[in-house]
Amino acid sequence: MNRSSLKIVTRKALSVLATAFGVLTVFVGSRTLLGFSDPGYTIFYPLLLFNAIMGLFYTAAGVFIWIDHKKQVQTSLLILVVNLLMLLLMLTLSLLSTEIATESFKAMTFRTGFWLVIYITLRTYLKK
Repeated sequence: MNRSSLKIVTRKALSVLATAFGVLTVFVGSRTLLGFSDPGYTIFYPLLLFNAIMGLFYTAAGVFIWIDHKKQVQTSLLILVVNLLMLLLMLTLSLLSTEIATESFKAMTFRTGFWLVIYITLRTYLKK
């Protein structure tokens, strides 16, 4: 497989992962928001709403990656930064005595790391 074909396969794989992650995030977040699912720990509702909305952006970013949109790298960076800001806000609120479940921190850290990998891959490996 030549480098050009490998880039296309890598980009499509990133797109599928980002889109699937977005759809899953919207689905799980919506089920919990609507009361159809209980995760078994204290829910920080602003984070739950944030995640459900961000799932739509994850899905859109996946489409941008699939079609090789010129803004795919910037979109992934924006999502990474917004997730990182939410993680920092959660940490700040937690230090100020707001109860935020450890599971929420783990999930937000995973989301941030996921988008870091997407961004780095798009930025470095898939340069045109």
